[in-house]
Amino acid sequence: VADRLAELFALPPRVFPLVGLVLGFPDESPPPRPRIPTRFCLFRDTYHDLTDEEVAEAMEVMDAGLLREGYYARLNARIPLPDGREDPVGYEDYGWSEHVSRKYGEYGRQMTSGLLERLRRQGIHIASDESP
Repeated sequence: VADRLAELFALPPRVFPLVGLVLGFPDESPPPRPRIPTRFCLFRDTYHDLTDEEVAEAMEVMDAGLLREGYYARLNARIPLPDGREDPVGYEDYGWSEHVSRKYGEYGRQMTSGLLERLRRQGIHIASDESP
């Protein structure tokens, strides 16, 4: 996808697409999704390194909102455990933090496979022995 976006938007060297923007109208009218409070993700002039307590608070906001809505249960969207293991987490406890940890823990390697090569093709050299 990154290569296609770089081509589509004629990105110059050393620019890598990280975020996509999708516009449109939903087929349904779902309730507003909870969002991580902006004080945890919007900073001015400098990056703020969050404390463990701040991370836990932001995660709780997301978990509480999606559990209250029954979001994952309604969509039957629980990511299965690897190797067909029985899942000890029911939908009543399956919130955002569980979903995200499974998504990136289980599928993270697949998602990042070839990432360094895609970055190199855009002129972004990560390893210390590489030069632009």
